[in-house]
Amino acid sequence: MAGGHYAPDVGLFDKGPLATTLRQMLGGRYATFVRNMQVAGPLQPSGNTLFMTGNRQHEGGSRIAWLVADRQGRNMTVGLLNPGRGEIYTLGPRPLAKPADIRTLLE
Repeated sequence: MAGGHYAPDVGLFDKGPLATTLRQMLGGRYATFVRNMQVAGPLQPSGNTLFMTGNRQHEGGSRIAWLVADRQGRNMTVGLLNPGRGEIYTLGPRPLAKPADIRTLLE
Protein backbone atom coordinates (compact mmCIF):
# COMPACT_ATOMS: atom_id res chain seq x y z
CA MET A 1 0.00 0.00 0.00
CA ALA A 2 1.26 3.45 -0.84
CA GLY A 3 0.38 6.51 1.19
CA GLY A 4 -1.45 9.58 -0.11
CA HIS A 5 -3.92 7.85 -2.43
CA TYR A 6 -7.72 7.85 -2.12
CA ALA A 7 -9.33 4.40 -2.04
CA PRO A 8 -11.98 5.06 -4.74
CA ASP A 9 -9.40 6.58 -7.10
CA VAL A 10 -7.19 3.49 -7.08
CA GLY A 11 -9.82 0.74 -6.56
CA LEU A 12 -8.18 -0.15 -3.26
CA PHE A 13 -11.12 -2.24 -2.06
CA ASP A 14 -12.08 -3.65 -5.47
CA LYS A 15 -9.18 -5.97 -6.25
CA GLY A 16 -5.66 -6.84 -5.24
CA PRO A 17 -4.08 -8.23 -2.09
CA LEU A 18 -5.64 -5.73 0.32
CA ALA A 19 -9.16 -6.36 -1.00
CA THR A 20 -8.62 -10.12 -0.79
CA THR A 21 -7.31 -9.88 2.78
CA LEU A 22 -10.18 -7.63 3.86
CA ARG A 23 -12.77 -9.98 2.35
CA GLN A 24 -11.28 -12.92 4.23
CA MET A 25 -10.86 -10.96 7.45
CA LEU A 26 -14.31 -9.33 7.53
CA GLY A 27 -16.42 -12.05 5.89
CA GLY A 28 -20.04 -10.90 5.77
CA ARG A 29 -19.08 -7.47 7.16
CA TYR A 30 -16.90 -6.64 4.12
CA ALA A 31 -19.76 -4.90 2.28
CA THR A 32 -20.46 -2.78 5.37
CA PHE A 33 -16.79 -1.81 5.53
CA VAL A 34 -16.78 -0.73 1.87
CA ARG A 35 -20.02 1.27 2.33
CA ASN A 36 -18.57 2.91 5.45
CA MET A 37 -15.51 3.90 3.38
CA GLN A 38 -17.53 5.62 0.61
CA VAL A 39 -16.13 9.00 1.69
CA ALA A 40 -12.60 8.09 2.75
CA GLY A 41 -9.43 10.02 3.26
CA PRO A 42 -6.15 8.94 1.70
CA LEU A 43 -3.81 6.38 3.19
CA GLN A 44 -1.66 8.31 5.62
CA PRO A 45 1.61 7.36 7.27
CA SER A 46 1.95 7.15 11.03
CA GLY A 47 5.27 5.70 12.12
CA ASN A 48 5.55 2.12 10.83
CA THR A 49 1.89 2.02 9.83
CA LEU A 50 -0.49 3.39 7.23
CA PHE A 51 -4.05 4.28 8.13
CA MET A 52 -7.22 5.63 6.64
CA THR A 53 -10.67 6.58 7.85
CA GLY A 54 -13.98 6.93 6.09
CA ASN A 55 -17.69 7.31 6.54
CA ARG A 56 -20.82 6.40 4.70
CA GLN A 57 -21.97 9.04 2.25
CA HIS A 58 -24.82 11.25 3.54
CA GLU A 59 -24.67 9.68 7.02
CA GLY A 60 -23.04 12.62 8.81
CA GLY A 61 -20.28 10.52 10.35
CA SER A 62 -22.61 8.12 12.17
CA ARG A 63 -21.34 5.12 10.17
CA ILE A 64 -17.57 5.06 9.97
CA ALA A 65 -14.74 2.67 9.26
CA TRP A 66 -11.02 2.80 9.80
CA LEU A 67 -8.05 0.68 8.86
CA VAL A 68 -4.50 0.53 10.23
CA ALA A 69 -1.88 -1.70 8.60
CA ASP A 70 1.83 -2.12 9.13
CA ARG A 71 3.96 -1.36 6.12
CA GLN A 72 4.97 -5.01 5.77
CA GLY A 73 1.33 -6.15 5.55
CA ARG A 74 1.62 -8.62 8.44
CA ASN A 75 -0.66 -6.86 10.89
CA MET A 76 -3.93 -5.08 10.24
CA THR A 77 -6.69 -3.72 12.43
CA VAL A 78 -10.07 -2.67 11.03
CA GLY A 79 -12.84 -0.92 12.90
CA LEU A 80 -16.50 -0.46 12.04
CA LEU A 81 -18.75 1.91 13.91
CA ASN A 82 -22.46 1.92 13.22
CA PRO A 83 -25.26 3.23 15.44
CA GLY A 84 -25.32 1.03 18.55
CA ARG A 85 -22.54 -1.26 17.33
CA GLY A 86 -18.75 -1.05 17.31
CA GLU A 87 -16.60 -3.84 15.89
CA ILE A 88 -12.83 -4.45 15.77
CA TYR A 89 -11.15 -7.01 13.51
CA THR A 90 -7.46 -7.86 13.83
CA LEU A 91 -5.16 -9.79 11.54
CA GLY A 92 -1.66 -10.75 12.60
CA PRO A 93 0.16 -11.55 15.80
CA ARG A 94 -0.65 -8.26 17.54
CA PRO A 95 -3.28 -5.53 17.31
CA LEU A 96 -1.97 -2.23 16.00
CA ALA A 97 -2.24 0.96 18.01
CA LYS A 98 -4.68 3.50 16.65
CA PRO A 99 -3.02 6.68 15.36
CA ALA A 100 -4.10 9.95 17.00
CA ASP A 101 -6.43 10.82 14.09
CA ILE A 102 -8.42 7.62 14.62
CA ARG A 103 -8.53 8.07 18.39
CA THR A 104 -9.89 11.60 17.88
CA LEU A 105 -12.49 10.34 15.40
CA LEU A 106 -13.73 7.78 17.92
CA GLU A 107 -14.06 10.24 20.83
